[in-house]
Amino acid sequence: MKLPIHRDPIPEAVLQARFIRAKILQDPSRPAVHFCSPEGTLNDANGLIYHAGRYHMFYLSRTPIPDAEGKLDERWVEVWDHVSSRDLIHWVHHPVALEPATDGSTPLGIWSGDAIEGAPVPTLIYHVPGQGACVAQSVDPDLDTWTPFPENPVIPLAQEGDEYISFDTTGWYSDGVCFLLVGNRSKAPGHEEGDGSSLFTSTDLKNWEYQGPFYQSRREWTPVELDCACPDVFPFGDEHMLLMHGHKPIFHVHYYLGKLKDRHFEPRLHARMSGEGSGLAAPETWLDDQGRRIMIGWIRPPGVFFADWEKTGWSSTMSLPRVLEPDAEHGVRMYPVPELQSLRGSEISLPSTEVKDGERIALPALNGKLLEIEAEFLPGETQQLGLEVLCSGDGQERTVVEVDLVKGVLRGCYAQSSVGETPDYSVLDPEHAGSHELPFILGENETLRLQIFVDRSVVEVFANERQCLVLQVYPSLPDSEQVYVFARGGDVELKSLSAWPLDRVNPW
Repeated sequence: MKLPIHRDPIPEAVLQARFIRAKILQDPSRPAVHFCSPEGTLNDANGLIYHAGRYHMFYLSRTPIPDAEGKLDERWVEVWDHVSSRDLIHWVHHPVALEPATDGSTPLGIWSGDAIEGAPVPTLIYHVPGQGACVAQSVDPDLDTWTPFPENPVIPLAQEGDEYISFDTTGWYSDGVCFLLVGNRSKAPGHEEGDGSSLFTSTDLKNWEYQGPFYQSRREWTPVELDCACPDVFPFGDEHMLLMHGHKPIFHVHYYLGKLKDRHFEPRLHARMSGEGSGLAAPETWLDDQGRRIMIGWIRPPGVFFADWEKTGWSSTMSLPRVLEPDAEHGVRMYPVPELQSLRGSEISLPSTEVKDGERIALPALNGKLLEIEAEFLPGETQQLGLEVLCSGDGQERTVVEVDLVKGVLRGCYAQSSVGETPDYSVLDPEHAGSHELPFILGENETLRLQIFVDRSVVEVFANERQCLVLQVYPSLPDSEQVYVFARGGDVELKSLSAWPLDRVNPW
């Protein structure tokens, strides 16, 4: 019996959708746990709101602009896409939250901003190029519909003589007053160099009063070219944290801890959460109903952007959500949200193992490209130790996670991560084209605890809950899924190791 062949024409849009879906499903680089947009391109996380039991995340995305006949070409514009989750793992897509007005009044799109923390009504404040800071609110329980203020821009572009620079915005309420940071620099006398931001206040979100520079940037902490982009300000223990993104000398996350007094921030400590050779940028945070301060950031390898999508795939991905807590000794404690443990499969445990100086020992029980690994080391007198993941059997491909006890750094080495065509990591950072380092000092008699998430093309490493390394790599060999442990400059004891295969949550 012959089955009938359906001759009804299939719409071109359906054919294209199925083609793209098949391509995505077959892409071995597409993360299975880290959030990524359906089409694989996104920008800054923006406007994180915990509302009615859901974590809402907005993020910059690029949408094509139809011409007068409704056809699409290469033109595009920035919009705010919108997703939400109950558990920070499984995400639901919502309609576009903010997009250019149909009357043509915002032709350059919608750029970065934030949700105003503590606002009586969910409120977003964002930058519109060529106009200034704008506000939109939502009374929709699902936050699907946002209404821009007719008074926009509530803070227009700076005019001659103004000290502030209109750019990324963030806001918060305190005692009935809304505080707003505008700009990534200041033109106030004595504040022209380095990172900076300007403070405005308002009681109605429509009329704003300039208060002056928010803090003083200091050259012993940050270079002249660094800026304060995508800022986020919040209470942190008995202090405040000013968390931000820096564009130069390379995209990275940095922050201050200090006191907020009389509408002025006085930093006492500056540090980085990512640095040379890293892809982590544009951090934002939620404050949830448990009182947790949860951060997420945009993973973007240096030198890789939307134009490289066909070559590199998922070069725009969100980091795993991490909890930030005050730590009296180290300033900040950070660890992945416990909700991620729900993705664990059956546990694999290995007995204590002694690793001799110069040894590189295979751990075949842990093979995989979608893993969580927890390892504890007794360093002894060794100089470098760690794990290698996404290794091929012939040794051509490997991604190295190591702690250098001599130099005092947590290091990720990706110079040998792929033998295939990969991003040119030297475009923005020629000095660190094969590795990424973050300061990490292990205390006397302190054990080393590494928690590593391997998610196909993303490797995220937490060290003793006080530093986190984020890498994006593109192994191309089919057997690049092996794990090794190593030591150099002395023997080390791998005291314990547990691992779990992870369930994938990104459907396609």
